[in-house]
Amino acid sequence: MAGLRVALVRPRCDCPDPEFQEPLGAEAICGYLREKNIRCEVFDRLLGVTASDIDAFQPDFIGFSLMTNADVPDALRLRQILGRGGRRFFAGGLFVTTCPEQARALFPADTALISGEGEGPVLELVTAGRPLGRLFPSPDEWAFASRDRLDEYLARGGVINIRASRGCRGACAFCTTPRAGRPMRHQTRSVEKIADEMQRLIQAGHPAVFNFTDDMFGDHTRIEALERTLSERNLRAAFTLEMRAQEVAKTPVDLWPALHAGGLCRVFTGLESLNPDTLAAWNKTVPIPELKDALKVLRACGIACEVGYILWHQETTPQSAWEEAEALHELSLLSPKSALSRLVLYPGSLLHARMQADGVALCPLGPGAQRQFRRWEALLMELRQLWYSASCVHPKMVCDAFLSAACVGPLRALEACLERIRDLTYQTLREDREPDETELQTIRGELLALHSAAAGRR
Repeated sequence: MAGLRVALVRPRCDCPDPEFQEPLGAEAICGYLREKNIRCEVFDRLLGVTASDIDAFQPDFIGFSLMTNADVPDALRLRQILGRGGRRFFAGGLFVTTCPEQARALFPADTALISGEGEGPVLELVTAGRPLGRLFPSPDEWAFASRDRLDEYLARGGVINIRASRGCRGACAFCTTPRAGRPMRHQTRSVEKIADEMQRLIQAGHPAVFNFTDDMFGDHTRIEALERTLSERNLRAAFTLEMRAQEVAKTPVDLWPALHAGGLCRVFTGLESLNPDTLAAWNKTVPIPELKDALKVLRACGIACEVGYILWHQETTPQSAWEEAEALHELSLLSPKSALSRLVLYPGSLLHARMQADGVALCPLGPGAQRQFRRWEALLMELRQLWYSASCVHPKMVCDAFLSAACVGPLRALEACLERIRDLTYQTLREDREPDETELQTIRGELLALHSAAAGRR
């Protein structure tokens, strides 16, 4: 096995990604193969890697990490260029997992397709000749991600992505995870192993800012356990994570300040809708009053919070859209993103099957809702660009401000911009007219100055 070489490739995708981050899935498989004495490298085409770079590594196996079908054309081009000398190819990722028939039709028959989590099947492929489907490493057997080019990702404004679990205990009808198969069942890594990886990265000189990529990190007891473990090791870190709405609502109110003091800086949770009937149709359980109260407490004690929301779907009417927008505004959750959030039907989800969608598709809207959505989309076009420019750097700045008093001022300036964008969003929709260009220009200038200052600090 020591002589084997495996290249894991993130293909180039022409779709813009405002939240560009390291390819953690490929890095996790790479780290696992290295533990098994297999030489492996991750080649990220989004960092300018060429086919010649991959070829120079002289890999025996080349695997493609595919998020969507938009990644496929570049993968097929690379396969054609590099397909010589007895090399074997495989592909995995969310696209292969949720669209196996489409993936099989696009790739040559001798390309192995790997669904779900990849460590075990990839190891089986390169050692036994095919993925046997028998090896699924336990969470504490997951290797540390390889992260060879981490500094390049951080230089682009990213933070260190890290996993504490995989899968989800939920059954939301719009989500692919609950129906992604056995390897995606909810599994949690011990806090000791999580702290081990964080400690290694901090001691290597990287910023102690982490983003947990899990669909669900766990409840407050798991956060407490991690913070206690970090404290015992004299490690100070700042982190963001995702909690299910029930977990946020059930967290004791007086505990949030202590969680923040231990490093929790931002929470993302899935509200999805303020309409109980809509939530029931999506198999989503949200204790709405309790969650509203919890979000207020989080903000008051310094924890940033953001929610997932789906305003536009097949049952949306012009009246219901406006009523929900007003309710979101009262909760300080209305933004260009939430105002234009539309149900996407992802292959592998219950709603995708129920509505007999073809591939990744936008949920159809009724005629009146479609007209209003297009109107709002036109009105908020400029504000949406500003929102993404500001909101994508907010999680990192929240963490930076927790770790350094020098970063508190820039964070407050950014949050003032975000608040102005929220207010302008509500004003624009209420008055049904485009936002004032002078105000937009002022926000653009302030964001440009903040981005320039952040780039200088890096």
